[in-house]
Amino acid sequence: TQCIVWPEKYTTKRAAAIDDDVEVEASLTLELYSKWIYSKVA
Repeated sequence: TQCIVWPEKYTTKRAAAIDDDVEVEASLTLELYSKWIYSKVA
């Protein structure tokens, strides 16, 4: 399996979203970013 170390701004946003209404937005951001990472790797 491949381990991705998230940039600080993404992990921070994700953590802040746990108790916030932007949880969905943060999840989408992480999903899009992970797709971007894998596209760069591939």
